[in-house]
Amino acid sequence: MEHHSNIIPWQILSKEKNIKIKFIPILDNGHLDLEKIKNLITSKTKLISITHMSNVLGVINPIEKIISERITTCSTGTITWDSFLQDIPSQ
Repeated sequence: MEHHSNIIPWQILSKEKNIKIKFIPILDNGHLDLEKIKNLITSKTKLISITHMSNVLGVINPIEKIISERITTCSTGTITWDSFLQDIPSQ
């Protein structure tokens, strides 16, 4: 679901710095499986990067719910990176 401009830099960084990348599974309807977030976001999570809207699927992700889970689970130093770039052409 992530746009190449958002995922490729993280994949490169993960190889260079041995960083683990986790992905939220996508359901058959194209939406994120929000039930899986609780198992993916932990107290060790340093950054959450997510697109607001998929330019392929047209799905708008519930950023508020994802940030809420981050606040509940993560340390105070966790950053949330939200890419809104795909939204612009559709507005």
